[in-house]
Amino acid sequence: MQFVVSGREVIGWAPLAQLHVTEEYDAAKDACFGTVAASEVTAIQLRAGELAILRPEDAHAPKLAAGGPSPVHKIVVKVAVDPVSV
Repeated sequence: MQFVVSGREVIGWAPLAQLHVTEEYDAAKDACFGTVAASEVTAIQLRAGELAILRPEDAHAPKLAAGGPSPVHKIVVKVAVDPVSV
């Protein structure tokens, strides 16, 4: 879950199946990196007071400028998900 406290940002979202992995998953960073065709990306704009809930099967790129660079303060909460129950 990503909740924007102040400012605004865009998160690029795509199904994980569309991700071409360029850097394998790193457990210490809890992230992997890759590319997705621009035509497959959905831009989600978040303003102060709004949140996005992202699941393990969601590829996402946070911290994209919403119109122009500006400060953003947000709260990110990660919840462990049992893969058997998903």
